Amino acid sequence: MKAWRIFLLSFQHVLENRSRSFIWVLYVLLPAVVFMLFWIGVVKSSGGDVSGWNFSTITSYYFLLTVLGSTVIAHIEEDVAEEDIRLGELTNYLMKPFSYFWTKFLEETPWRLIQGAFGVLIVIAFIFIFGNFFTLASSPLVIVLALLIMVLAYMLCFTFKMSLGLSAFWLTDSRGLFQILEVLLLIFGGFVVPITLLPEAFSKIAQVLPFSYIVYYPIVAIQGNLSITQMLTVIFAQLAWIFVFYLVYKVVWSEGRRKYTAMGQ
Repeated sequence: MKAWRIFLLSFQHVLENRSRSFIWVLYVLLPAVVFMLFWIGVVKSSGGDVSGWNFSTITSYYFLLTVLGSTVIAHIEEDVAEEDIRLGELTNYLMKPFSYFWTKFLEETPWRLIQGAFGVLIVIAFIFIFGNFFTLASSPLVIVLALLIMVLAYMLCFTFKMSLGLSAFWLTDSRGLFQILEVLLLIFGGFVVPITLLPEAFSKIAQVLPFSYIVYYPIVAIQGNLSITQMLTVIFAQLAWIFVFYLVYKVVWSEGRRKYTAMGQ
């Protein structure tokens, strides 16, 4: 009941700032369109196919990227670092009989739902206008597994970003670290280019790091480009990374609270 109340209050706050959510969707959409136009040009100049990617799969990939980028990419780290730790707002959470981790989860999720809804509307408009250039999975089992991969991608990103935000217990300015990891997410997560189109060395690195399991694999799963076995492998990898980052969060949270003061850092 407490969790539902926190979620509803957070959802109300997000609805009051829905224009801000729409701007964040455009922030994801515009770069995706630029990358899409670039790769469409590459595909056309290559005779309609680049390593198995054609006009239809490229366009659908980048418009699905708009939905995924708006839905599963949590932006909680700056809130944790700047407002809670540096400005001392963490004190309010420590005084409540509810987990800090899950409170922040319930505060962040409405933002993801609203921004994801805006992203879906944009994609629906695109499908309505250019339906022949969009590919999606059609098998019910594949769709269910793809949705599960999306949910786990959000949990993975959120857990990772929460652990990252707690670095402010020790760092005077965490923004440099945040920006470095955002660049890594852009490159190895599949924002700039699908990881199969990266140079071989970078592609292998991307498959080892957690970033591809946040963005790239959910997209190709929705497109129907993964077998059932591959999707189950992705789910296992996501669960493993979530477990790792949650352990990191627990350790950092336990140690960080000892450094925290009511006036912030």
